[in-house]
Amino acid sequence: MLALALAVTRRDASSATGLLDDALELRGDLYRFIAAAGRDHHLAEDIVQETMLRAQRERKPVRDARAWCFTVALNLLRSHLRRRRWLPLRAADSVEGWEFVERHVTRDAVHRALATLRPEQRTALLLHTVAGFAHAEIAAMLGISEPAARQRVHRAREAFVRAYAIRDLP
Repeated sequence: MLALALAVTRRDASSATGLLDDALELRGDLYRFIAAAGRDHHLAEDIVQETMLRAQRERKPVRDARAWCFTVALNLLRSHLRRRRWLPLRAADSVEGWEFVERHVTRDAVHRALATLRPEQRTALLLHTVAGFAHAEIAAMLGISEPAARQRVHRAREAFVRAYAIRDLP
């Protein structure tokens, strides 16, 4: 439905067409990333739709559509979380946003481990593991150096592994 609305209302087909087409192809990836980070499938749908609308309205040429879309979606999620003043991870009994995780126990353990990370570590780890961005892309998206992004992902992964391993202890 959104794709049809965007196609009907599409204005001048210059540089925006390529960005919008790329953004439409990234919908699934954007949804999975935002659902994992925000743990709310309704929020993920809203953010993906807003990202599509912004891609349609963008008139400046965009060098990397994938990075642009994920940056916009991440900024929308951050804005939402600042306004709502709640953590991006809900209680373990919420199932929204994690349909792609097969087992409830695994999903809950993953979220408990992610909840132990600092927000900037969690963001970098999710951008790298869920969205598949390279360290250089993460650095550009977060406004940090590439070595800082690499270190942030590494430390987040180590902290996640430690927190996830604790679940096996009595």
